[in-house]
Amino acid sequence: MSQPPTGIQEWIYSLEEGGGRIWLTRFLVVLIAVFLGTVYHLTEFRNLNAPEAMDTAQIARNLSEKKGFTTQFIRPASLHLMQKRVMNQGQDGRGILRQPHPDLANPPVYPLLLAGWMKVAPFKFTIMEQTSDGGFERHQPDVLIGYFNLGIFCLLLLQIFLLARHLFDPWIAGLSVVIIYGSEILWRFVYSGLSTVFLMSLFLFVIQVLVALDSGERAQTPRTLSKSLVLALALGGLLGIGCMTRYAFGWLVIPVSLFVLVSVGARRWLLTPAVGLAFVIVITPWLWRNYSLCGQPFGVATYTVVEETAQFTGTRLLRSQSPDMSRVTLDDVRRKVVLNVAEIAQDELSRLGGSWVSGFFLVGLLVPFNNRSLQRLRWFLVMAVGTLIIVQALGRTWLSTFSPVINSENLLAILFPMVVVYGISLFYLLLERLEFPMLELKAVMVGAFALVAALPLILKLLPPRMPAMVYPPYRPDFIQAFTSFLNPDELMMTDMPWATAWYGQRDSVWTSNRVVDEKGDDFFNINDNQRTIKAIYISPISADSPMRSSFIRDPDFAWGRFYMDALLLQQMPNGFPLKYMMPGGLLEAGHFFLTDWPRWTRKGGG
Repeated sequence: MSQPPTGIQEWIYSLEEGGGRIWLTRFLVVLIAVFLGTVYHLTEFRNLNAPEAMDTAQIARNLSEKKGFTTQFIRPASLHLMQKRVMNQGQDGRGILRQPHPDLANPPVYPLLLAGWMKVAPFKFTIMEQTSDGGFERHQPDVLIGYFNLGIFCLLLLQIFLLARHLFDPWIAGLSVVIIYGSEILWRFVYSGLSTVFLMSLFLFVIQVLVALDSGERAQTPRTLSKSLVLALALGGLLGIGCMTRYAFGWLVIPVSLFVLVSVGARRWLLTPAVGLAFVIVITPWLWRNYSLCGQPFGVATYTVVEETAQFTGTRLLRSQSPDMSRVTLDDVRRKVVLNVAEIAQDELSRLGGSWVSGFFLVGLLVPFNNRSLQRLRWFLVMAVGTLIIVQALGRTWLSTFSPVINSENLLAILFPMVVVYGISLFYLLLERLEFPMLELKAVMVGAFALVAALPLILKLLPPRMPAMVYPPYRPDFIQAFTSFLNPDELMMTDMPWATAWYGQRDSVWTSNRVVDEKGDDFFNINDNQRTIKAIYISPISADSPMRSSFIRDPDFAWGRFYMDALLLQQMPNGFPLKYMMPGGLLEAGHFFLTDWPRWTRKGGG
């Protein structure tokens, strides 16, 4: 057994030639990683941008405050489903908004995790409590949510190393961790507030269980049936948790079941149903909750299939109080899938997760493995990619346009870690076939490969610094200032209800499809039949719409025209109950705030 160095000369020798050199290298790598992470946080952090990130954050806050799975982001389509359910039960559908509105858009796991974090960390939701000098740049809860996902990211890196070392060797594992750590897109997901990094980690757990099942069946001493059954149930449970984090993740039960069916031998007819049974057990309580509230197991998420079809472009469907599903045909859905699959294949397939390293995975499909387990696992990844391409194409909505790449509909990003591991294995395979005159050149080649892969992140860290606020359209301090004029129990209508719910902590209904409409799909239907609307906030999202060429013709810009009429003509529709515009420079900048009385004239608002 080797003894630790005792003298200075022995320490120097250990650092230069002995085992200490390995630890010194590891220390320097960790130091560089911490430095890059710190620089990224200080220079590239931005407040939440994806609407679904703000949505889940405000639900988590409600959970942490013991308000249950309720939401302050109220979609008219969600209101429609609840009204329809109540009326089918013979009750009056009016006044539903007078009660806390249940969330019918999001699965529960990620909000629950954030709610637990909010119980532990010192969240300060009021901006004036965040700064002592009155200045504002970063919303403190956004930062803490970023820290939460950063912790999951660290777990993800550890999972990648352990799994890649088990499947291949430590060199492939180490380079895989470096490549993934240096992925600029992945860092944006970490600070986005989305559940993507958590789902990446969950998918790696699924892979680990699949590997354990496969290896156990082919060992010299096969695993007992009871242990294999436990693994199958755990596999179904993990898939169920993933589905309850993001509904689309549940479609992975198809490739997982096929993998189990092929790889576990004679036990397949018991273990495969066990996976499906555990999956169904996990998701059923939540689906039943949704069905009992609105008649749809997946709530308003059911509409994603028909969103962005010819009849329901943009946000029109979710803002409709009486959507007519009969207008959507099978050809409309088929056309949506075909067009989106073509776009995904052209723009995203070659760079899964936003990195060209993923191309090595695709090329590697031409190179067979001698190890049958590695071969089967790779084909499982191919099935998962194919499944998620179809699901992503079918479920693409306005969110992908509003926040490109960094959104909850980017499902292929979930597979990125495993795709990188297999891609790096091909890189090392090609590297081993090269003859180097000096061994050091091989290390230089590996270092150059990692450096080029991380180049987008490195360039991103260079000056100039990225503004911390995603403006336009989001200014958390502006939003909180506007919403402070309303009492906590008052309702507002806005074109960014996810932001006013998260930053402003006020019940916010999405702007209706029309300001005034004979068919009742308008402001007055909610104001007169559900709950009085005390204020309207039109942000740059709609205020900038007159700058678009389709402004005059497109009915989705009704509130943009309303803003222009109020700003330029100083007039409201006949009988409109809100008549007082907040004056000042923010009005011309696209922040239109309209109330029932001049609330800003009194200190503390309403």
